[in-house]
Amino acid sequence: MIGYNVVTAADGEEALNLLKKENPNLIVLDIMIPKLDGYGVCQEIRKESDVPIIMLTALGDVADRIT
Repeated sequence: MIGYNVVTAADGEEALNLLKKENPNLIVLDIMIPKLDGYGVCQEIRKESDVPIIMLTALGDVADRIT
């Protein structure tokens, strides 16, 4: 198959459920998603996987940066 298969989730809980069903090569994760925020989703993913995660946010303060 040529190209990418994109899977989307409406909230953090759905994202974690999809992670169990899919085997993503990369995750693009919004920090401000509903139910379980992106930080919580990232923590849960890291317990089971080292898949690369790109964190997206509309937050702009220095205090909001992940280091």
